[in-house]
Amino acid sequence: AVPIPYNNHSFEIGASVGIAFSNNSTTAEELIQHADTAMYHAKKEGRNVYRFYESNMHDKILARLNMEDDLRTALEANEFRLYYQPYVNHDEEAIIGVEILLRWEHPERGIISAHEFLHAAESARLMHEIVKWQCEQLRHDIAMWNAHELPPISIALNLSISQLDTIDLVKWLTPIAQKKFLGGHNIIVELPEEAISPITGNRFMTISKLHDLGIGLHIDHYGCYSLPFMALNSLPISMLKIDVSLIKNMSK
Repeated sequence: AVPIPYNNHSFEIGASVGIAFSNNSTTAEELIQHADTAMYHAKKEGRNVYRFYESNMHDKILARLNMEDDLRTALEANEFRLYYQPYVNHDEEAIIGVEILLRWEHPERGIISAHEFLHAAESARLMHEIVKWQCEQLRHDIAMWNAHELPPISIALNLSISQLDTIDLVKWLTPIAQKKFLGGHNIIVELPEEAISPITGNRFMTISKLHDLGIGLHIDHYGCYSLPFMALNSLPISMLKIDVSLIKNMSK
């Protein structure tokens, strides 16, 4: 854990350890495989972590690998969908906005929500292609709405941390954010609070570039990570969605 100085730089080395015990029915090769499986789980949890092998670990890895294969097929077969969850003005009985939800229409499992497959997509290095598809589909849908002269609405693109960190996100959203394309609509990016708890330099730069394009910023589930309220001053936030954990004990 002690930093190692070398050539005017300081390096920190961490270890991920997998531990497996033998029994009468386990060969040396199987034992090494079990330890390697446990090490993989330790690596997922951060630096300097150790894990003992458990029998269900192999099943979890196999399920993840199968999902990664299915995700590659999903991109080729165009199985992803954008669902538009409406914001409704109750008094006027009108839709004033939508929140975009990414879904996977699996041929066997049915509709799968994004939080169930985004980690597998990131592990399989498919996030870049998935975000590109999202932006292309959004552009197609807005063009269709404008062709049918639908009333102007607010469009919130719900992004995870890994989607926000996609290197070409700003490039893909730039043509969508143009006023001449949007018409009367406006685009908002909605992020989970952990994306800014604390915020990295690259993410701050991405958010700033999106703001320069006229794209608003909403923070979802605010209060889950105890982010100081004053820390929000440096960000161009237009809406905070307060997490229920902050208000559930408030007196009525």
